[in-house]
Amino acid sequence: MLNQLVARGILLVGLVVLIGLVGWRLLPGTGSKPANTSVSIPAAKPTPSMDEATSGEVAVKPATPNLPAPPDLSKKRPAPDFDNQTWINSDKLNLQALRGKVVLIEFWTFGCINCRNVQPALKKYYENYAGQGLEIVAFHDPEFDYEKKLENVQAAVKERGLKYPVAIDNDAVTWNKYGVRAWPSLFLVDKEGQIRYSHIGEGNYDLIEAAIVNLLNEK
Repeated sequence: MLNQLVARGILLVGLVVLIGLVGWRLLPGTGSKPANTSVSIPAAKPTPSMDEATSGEVAVKPATPNLPAPPDLSKKRPAPDFDNQTWINSDKLNLQALRGKVVLIEFWTFGCINCRNVQPALKKYYENYAGQGLEIVAFHDPEFDYEKKLENVQAAVKERGLKYPVAIDNDAVTWNKYGVRAWPSLFLVDKEGQIRYSHIGEGNYDLIEAAIVNLLNEK
């Protein structure tokens, strides 16, 4: 009988010691994590596509691969509005009516070879981006008397396949507002009516396209 009591006592002491050891190992800071304390790492959010604007709208993608970085577009100045009365390919336009669009303004005359050389690039811009918010307005400013005749300008527009609006500026009113000094001269106007970039003469076609895409994607 005594032996049974001693055995039970030893067993009881052993259980107390075992319970104490287990409790000690579960205390914070002892190097052992309690059961079911694993850290759950939330799934990473998908990275927004480069083809999506911040608003969720699809951004305008360049039609030409490997475009250079756009030119400096940080400088702004208000674009003078225009009130030309005679238009080809369009009803009468002004900048107020075009607010919300990116507007590429060209000053040209059909007798200018440099103007002819620039027009393929303008036609490409119009084809690729007119449906995405670009408008081109070409002001025809004649150098010689035969270039002042409306029918001659109309024939040149048709022969060259120009689809964008052309305004007749025979008295150089809009030319003078923009301070133009040479053919062709180009101005890029943003959606808020601010001139952001200008270029005189031929060339820089990819740079101009990069600027157009950049301005089209501005919110």
